[in-house]
Amino acid sequence: MFTLKGGEISIFNLFPVWGRLRLNKELIETYFVYFIAHSAKYNMKLIITLTCVMTQLGPAIFPLYYDLVLIPFVLLFFIRSEIKNHFIMYLGVFLLLAGTVIFINFLRYLGFSEWNMPKVYADIRPFILIFLAFELIKIWDIRKSFTLFIFVPVLINFLVNFLSVYFNIYSNFSEIWHQPYIVGGYELSLGKATTVAYAASLQGRFSGVFLQPVVSGVFHAFTLFYITLAFQKRIITLTTFCVLSLCCVFSGVASGSTVFYFSFILFLMYYASGYMHIKFMAFLLLPIALSVILMNGETFLEIFNTTVTSGRFGADSNLARMLSAVDLDIFDLLLGFNLTSMGYFDKGGGDSGYVIKIVNGGLIYMIAYFILLIRYLNRTANIINIRSRKFNRVFAAFIVFMFLVEIGSTGFSLPQVSLFTYTQLFLVLHIFAYKDIVAQKLPVGNKQFQ
Repeated sequence: MFTLKGGEISIFNLFPVWGRLRLNKELIETYFVYFIAHSAKYNMKLIITLTCVMTQLGPAIFPLYYDLVLIPFVLLFFIRSEIKNHFIMYLGVFLLLAGTVIFINFLRYLGFSEWNMPKVYADIRPFILIFLAFELIKIWDIRKSFTLFIFVPVLINFLVNFLSVYFNIYSNFSEIWHQPYIVGGYELSLGKATTVAYAASLQGRFSGVFLQPVVSGVFHAFTLFYITLAFQKRIITLTTFCVLSLCCVFSGVASGSTVFYFSFILFLMYYASGYMHIKFMAFLLLPIALSVILMNGETFLEIFNTTVTSGRFGADSNLARMLSAVDLDIFDLLLGFNLTSMGYFDKGGGDSGYVIKIVNGGLIYMIAYFILLIRYLNRTANIINIRSRKFNRVFAAFIVFMFLVEIGSTGFSLPQVSLFTYTQLFLVLHIFAYKDIVAQKLPVGNKQFQ
């Protein structure tokens, strides 16, 4: 065996370290063990995040699948979460609020054998998903998060919509993909209980892997807005921006969702508010409203109902039939009311987030719920990004648009898409915080910020 001063010649002596041939077997083994451990940690994060994303894009296996399947992920992050204390606090306040609503309604309708518990359980969804979205964004750097939460769902949904439009496969696909979410109300009109996505596809509206057109519309509206901001901040290239934009526009138009068509409000709120105060922006809509009122002798409300709410408030809509069939007093409006006990057994206020909350708990519950939710979302977002002008503009655009979506749907708590909605919001705030740190060396609240 050849020898040198300081040890034997081997393959381990051929790697230069600190300018000398001093690498030994033990050091290589140490690096190897570290590499394996680091790769295992990296792969585990990838598996967890990708699995969480795909549960919301994959086929539903059982009722409430898109909600229940996320519970293990929440429990996984909960123990080591830095926001678990304020998550518990806000969730606890909501449960107290919901419990009060249920108790009051129970006392009011105790004498009716048809009494049903108010359906406030869907309102818990945003509180859980905001927590989960924060944790998912935190474990990745910006570009990997962008790939998993924007690039992957956009391309998957585009592929499904493209095949649906040109190869006429969507009707069968939607019934199989969302089978546990079948709606029995279609038996009269279509002759069978089926999914909302299937019923919409008969009118040439395709939702892709999402449950219904409004869900697809919300996703692609926000995604188009966010990728524009990401391109502006040079997080993505021009080619990537063009590809994602075309996919979003194609899928958004294919859904026929009014929400997507009105996504320009997001851009208006963000860019115009950079030049004027947000509260004055409403005046921009005044000349539009006046011109619409004078068009063809139709009233503004008629056009608004037809174009914006897709007829959800028309004379033959579910909401109009419900409100005309029940006799409400001041206590019903303030505390909520039970449709079954009033002899109304048709569809309730599910076509509007505001109406369903008034039915469940009245105006008091609706106002308290939105105040609590916005405060919780705002506090969580502040952990990711410091207060800045751009933060206010992004956050204001998100909130205003969501409140508009609530007119014709449960925007803040839509199933399946809400995980992406909140994750993408936090991702954009993450991007702004990252750019502020690089440009100005500003501090950021999240200690694990990458």
